[in-house]
Amino acid sequence: PASELYYFSGAVTTSGNCQIEANRKITILVNGDLTIGKEISVPVGSFLGFIVSGNIIIDSNLGNNPASAPQRNNSTIEGVFFANGTFNLGAGVGGHEKFVGRGIFIAYNGFNLQRTLGANDKFYPAESFEYRPDFLINFPGQMGVRKISWKEVAP
Repeated sequence: PASELYYFSGAVTTSGNCQIEANRKITILVNGDLTIGKEISVPVGSFLGFIVSGNIIIDSNLGNNPASAPQRNNSTIEGVFFANGTFNLGAGVGGHEKFVGRGIFIAYNGFNLQRTLGANDKFYPAESFEYRPDFLINFPGQMGVRKISWKEVAP
């Protein structure tokens, strides 16, 4: 399948859960900050990548409450996320949601792991990142390494 490339200028906020279809390759360039407010799911065989010039902010209410469903370890977001700024997991006011990210996460200026599960901090991790190597396999070829030929030219 052909790769899809989208560009947004300014701050972008996702609204609504996102389920990428099978065998789709989508790359989204954001010239600004990206706020993720809902779950993002990407099946094996597909690709979703965000390349953000600013910060990536995860809504503090996005996630799972491990105290009410400890066996539930669903992904909060899946994909490749690159921020030229910081990757922020909002603490929120009274929010006790566990973040589970599956994919590849890069933040040039670091990660702000601000989550707390309150009294459940001693039983569960507030944040969990899991590497998904299939995203490397499905990485769009147009964004890969280019062959460059060098040759010496006589003066």
